[in-house]
Amino acid sequence: MTYHANLKIVLVASVAVLLISGCSRFQRRSSVLDLDQARKLSFEGMRKSQNGDWQQAEESFRQAVEVCPEDERARALLAEALWESGKTTEALLEQRQAVEHSGGDPRQQVRLGEMLLANGDADQAMKQAEYAIDQSRQMANAWNLKGDALKSQNKLGESLVCYQRSLSYDAQQEQVLEKVANLYEQLGRPQRALATWYSVEELYPEDAIPAKVLYREALAMQRLDRDHRAVQLLVEARHRDPDSPEVIAALASLQWKLGDRVNSELTASYGKQRWPHHPEIVRLNSPQGVRPILDGDRSPEVAPQKRTLYR
Repeated sequence: MTYHANLKIVLVASVAVLLISGCSRFQRRSSVLDLDQARKLSFEGMRKSQNGDWQQAEESFRQAVEVCPEDERARALLAEALWESGKTTEALLEQRQAVEHSGGDPRQQVRLGEMLLANGDADQAMKQAEYAIDQSRQMANAWNLKGDALKSQNKLGESLVCYQRSLSYDAQQEQVLEKVANLYEQLGRPQRALATWYSVEELYPEDAIPAKVLYREALAMQRLDRDHRAVQLLVEARHRDPDSPEVIAALASLQWKLGDRVNSELTASYGKQRWPHHPEIVRLNSPQGVRPILDGDRSPEVAPQKRTLYR
């Protein structure tokens, strides 16, 4: 799921809760008219954000906060709008206010931690993750945040443990599974990496497995000396995504390694015609000829495509 899709979910959930409770905790300070106005402003901001008008959405959320300053949800919505507009410092301030006014709600703490980590402060992000975990030990997002913070500090083994803990509470998190597979590859454990890519496979119908998953499985297969199976996976990945130079380069290289020089040269020639300046294709067509290039850590962002056969 993309960042913008996640953000929409956050906004929808926040406004939905706002409808139920709004400023009810603060009715002694805010009039019924204030409460009604804050709700309207929040919905107005939500509509504008969905249309991509973040500047106007920010203004609506800011007005909602002015009407009901103690409402952490309105502040969280404002923080998201500020973050989306690139106003990092102000967004962090508003999100801190959301945490404070929520009494340390772990969801607000995790979001603050995500912002801090994106802003380069892994230590403070870690603290927010640990605060959230102390309150809700089965909160997958809190474990993910801790794993991300540890990974940014190159503590790969500890990061892996956190991601695995997260998956024990929600095994359907594709992005987390991919992080785990990548970590296994970095740690030199191709068998575990392959098993994790199989888990990603299971999230899709058989005919809709993304090419990037097949590609990464092929890399793991080759590291396990299962080259013929790796070629089969790369051929299928090529069918599903004809627009991936990484897949084409990997296939040509492995075909060459296995002695299938004719098909290797055909595959490499196709790559040269399509992407003459792509680094992997250039390497294939160097004066030294086609040579293995699968040992690197490459993970192209490949979207599932309709099956297309090469002519």
